[in-house]
Amino acid sequence: NESLSGSSAGIGDLSIGGGPRGTLNELNWLLYGALTLPTGDESSHPPLGKGVLNEKFGVLATYLSPSKDFEMDFLCEYVRAPGLKSKDTMNIGLLAGGKLTDTTRFATGPVAIWNESDNYLIKWRSVGRYTFSKKCHIELVGDVGFKSKNLPPGFSIGLQLRYNF
Repeated sequence: NESLSGSSAGIGDLSIGGGPRGTLNELNWLLYGALTLPTGDESSHPPLGKGVLNEKFGVLATYLSPSKDFEMDFLCEYVRAPGLKSKDTMNIGLLAGGKLTDTTRFATGPVAIWNESDNYLIKWRSVGRYTFSKKCHIELVGDVGFKSKNLPPGFSIGLQLRYNF
Protein backbone atom coordinates (compact mmCIF):
# COMPACT_ATOMS: atom_id res chain seq x y z
CA ASN A 1 0.00 0.00 0.00
CA GLU A 2 1.45 3.38 -0.96
CA SER A 3 0.15 6.89 -0.32
CA LEU A 4 1.46 10.45 -0.41
CA SER A 5 2.45 10.13 3.25
CA GLY A 6 4.50 6.91 2.99
CA SER A 7 4.38 3.29 2.00
CA SER A 8 3.78 -0.07 3.66
CA ALA A 9 4.50 -3.61 2.53
CA GLY A 10 2.99 -6.85 3.74
CA ILE A 11 -0.20 -8.85 3.88
CA GLY A 12 -3.44 -6.91 4.28
CA ASP A 13 -6.79 -8.01 5.68
CA LEU A 14 -8.17 -11.34 4.39
CA SER A 15 -11.72 -11.60 2.97
CA ILE A 16 -13.68 -14.86 2.78
CA GLY A 17 -17.17 -15.01 1.29
CA GLY A 18 -19.68 -16.70 -0.94
CA GLY A 19 -23.10 -16.50 -2.48
CA PRO A 20 -25.35 -17.55 -5.33
CA ARG A 21 -24.51 -16.78 -8.94
CA GLY A 22 -26.47 -16.95 -12.14
CA THR A 23 -26.73 -16.05 -15.80
CA LEU A 24 -29.42 -14.22 -17.75
CA ASN A 25 -28.54 -14.18 -21.47
CA GLU A 26 -25.12 -12.45 -21.62
CA LEU A 27 -25.34 -11.09 -18.03
CA ASN A 28 -23.53 -13.07 -15.32
CA TRP A 29 -24.15 -12.05 -11.70
CA LEU A 30 -22.99 -12.96 -8.21
CA LEU A 31 -24.74 -11.90 -5.00
CA TYR A 32 -22.42 -12.32 -2.05
CA GLY A 33 -21.72 -11.89 1.60
CA ALA A 34 -18.21 -11.88 3.02
CA LEU A 35 -16.22 -11.33 6.18
CA THR A 36 -12.95 -9.40 6.12
CA LEU A 37 -10.70 -10.66 8.90
CA PRO A 38 -8.34 -8.16 10.56
CA THR A 39 -5.10 -9.86 9.50
CA GLY A 40 -3.32 -6.73 8.21
CA ASP A 41 -1.03 -4.51 10.30
CA GLU A 42 -3.21 -1.56 11.34
CA SER A 43 -0.25 0.22 13.01
CA SER A 44 1.80 0.53 9.78
CA HIS A 45 1.72 3.88 7.99
CA PRO A 46 -0.35 3.77 5.85
CA PRO A 47 -2.20 0.87 7.50
CA LEU A 48 -2.42 -2.52 5.81
CA GLY A 49 -5.64 -3.32 7.67
CA LYS A 50 -8.52 -1.77 9.59
CA GLY A 51 -8.11 -3.72 12.82
CA VAL A 52 -11.79 -4.73 12.89
CA LEU A 53 -13.94 -7.50 11.44
CA ASN A 54 -15.90 -6.13 8.45
CA GLU A 55 -19.07 -7.57 6.94
CA LYS A 56 -19.57 -7.14 3.19
CA PHE A 57 -22.72 -7.50 1.09
CA GLY A 58 -22.73 -6.90 -2.62
CA VAL A 59 -23.35 -7.75 -6.23
CA LEU A 60 -20.88 -8.32 -9.04
CA ALA A 61 -22.20 -8.41 -12.59
CA THR A 62 -20.50 -8.97 -15.94
CA TYR A 63 -22.03 -8.38 -19.35
CA LEU A 64 -20.24 -10.46 -21.98
CA SER A 65 -20.73 -9.66 -25.65
CA PRO A 66 -22.17 -12.58 -27.66
CA SER A 67 -18.65 -13.28 -29.00
CA LYS A 68 -17.30 -13.13 -25.39
CA ASP A 69 -14.51 -10.82 -26.61
CA PHE A 70 -15.81 -7.67 -24.80
CA GLU A 71 -17.07 -7.23 -21.24
CA MET A 72 -18.51 -4.60 -18.89
CA ASP A 73 -18.14 -5.29 -15.15
CA PHE A 74 -20.21 -3.71 -12.38
CA LEU A 75 -19.57 -3.73 -8.62
CA CYS A 76 -21.83 -2.48 -5.84
CA GLU A 77 -20.77 -3.32 -2.29
CA TYR A 78 -21.81 -2.23 1.20
CA VAL A 79 -19.21 -2.72 3.92
CA ARG A 80 -20.48 -2.75 7.49
CA ALA A 81 -17.73 -1.97 9.95
CA PRO A 82 -18.86 -2.62 13.52
CA GLY A 83 -16.92 -0.88 16.24
CA LEU A 84 -15.53 2.61 16.71
CA LYS A 85 -12.40 2.36 14.53
CA SER A 86 -14.13 2.34 11.17
CA LYS A 87 -17.12 3.71 9.30
CA ASP A 88 -19.53 1.90 7.00
CA THR A 89 -18.70 2.39 3.31
CA MET A 90 -20.31 1.97 -0.10
CA ASN A 91 -18.26 0.95 -3.16
CA ILE A 92 -19.45 1.27 -6.76
CA GLY A 93 -17.44 0.60 -9.91
CA LEU A 94 -17.74 0.11 -13.66
CA LEU A 95 -14.94 -1.52 -15.64
CA ALA A 96 -14.58 -2.36 -19.33
CA GLY A 97 -12.26 -4.74 -21.11
CA GLY A 98 -12.17 -8.13 -22.67
CA LYS A 99 -10.42 -11.23 -23.88
CA LEU A 100 -6.66 -11.17 -24.42
CA THR A 101 -6.16 -14.91 -24.97
CA ASP A 102 -8.26 -18.02 -24.40
CA THR A 103 -7.27 -18.03 -20.70
CA THR A 104 -6.65 -14.32 -19.93
CA ARG A 105 -8.87 -11.24 -19.69
CA PHE A 106 -8.26 -7.61 -18.70
CA ALA A 107 -10.65 -4.86 -17.56
CA THR A 108 -10.14 -1.35 -16.20
CA GLY A 109 -12.26 1.58 -14.99
CA PRO A 110 -13.23 3.88 -12.10
CA VAL A 111 -14.33 2.78 -8.62
CA ALA A 112 -15.82 5.18 -6.06
CA ILE A 113 -15.80 4.63 -2.31
CA TRP A 114 -17.55 6.84 0.22
CA ASN A 115 -18.40 6.53 3.88
CA GLU A 116 -21.11 7.76 6.21
CA SER A 117 -19.07 10.91 6.98
CA ASP A 118 -19.23 11.93 3.28
CA ASN A 119 -15.51 11.24 2.85
CA TYR A 120 -14.73 9.67 -0.52
CA LEU A 121 -12.05 8.20 -2.73
CA ILE A 122 -12.17 7.77 -6.49
CA LYS A 123 -9.64 5.35 -7.86
CA TRP A 124 -8.75 3.66 -11.12
CA ARG A 125 -8.90 -0.13 -10.96
CA SER A 126 -7.31 -2.62 -13.35
CA VAL A 127 -7.97 -6.34 -13.20
CA GLY A 128 -6.10 -9.13 -14.94
CA ARG A 129 -7.66 -12.60 -14.85
CA TYR A 130 -6.19 -16.01 -15.56
CA THR A 131 -8.71 -18.84 -15.94
CA PHE A 132 -7.59 -22.33 -14.95
CA SER A 133 -10.97 -23.93 -15.71
CA LYS A 134 -14.67 -23.02 -15.89
CA LYS A 135 -14.77 -23.35 -12.09
CA CYS A 136 -11.53 -21.65 -11.03
CA HIS A 137 -9.73 -18.39 -11.83
CA ILE A 138 -7.28 -16.01 -10.19
CA GLU A 139 -7.32 -12.20 -10.47
CA LEU A 140 -4.61 -9.61 -9.94
CA VAL A 141 -6.26 -6.30 -8.95
CA GLY A 142 -4.47 -2.93 -8.89
CA ASP A 143 -5.94 0.35 -7.61
CA VAL A 144 -4.58 3.89 -7.95
CA GLY A 145 -6.43 6.65 -6.11
CA PHE A 146 -6.64 10.00 -7.88
CA LYS A 147 -9.31 12.10 -6.11
CA SER A 148 -10.25 12.02 -2.46
CA LYS A 149 -11.71 13.82 0.53
CA ASN A 150 -10.20 12.74 3.86
CA LEU A 151 -9.27 9.26 2.58
CA PRO A 152 -5.72 8.43 1.46
CA PRO A 153 -5.54 8.11 -2.34
CA GLY A 154 -2.77 5.49 -2.31
CA PHE A 155 -1.91 2.55 -4.50
CA SER A 156 -2.67 -1.08 -3.76
CA ILE A 157 -2.36 -4.51 -5.32
CA GLY A 158 -4.42 -7.54 -4.41
CA LEU A 159 -4.70 -11.16 -5.48
CA GLN A 160 -7.92 -13.13 -5.32
CA LEU A 161 -8.76 -16.71 -6.10
CA ARG A 162 -12.32 -17.73 -6.97
CA TYR A 163 -13.73 -21.21 -7.14
CA ASN A 164 -17.29 -21.77 -8.38
CA PHE A 165 -19.08 -24.76 -6.92
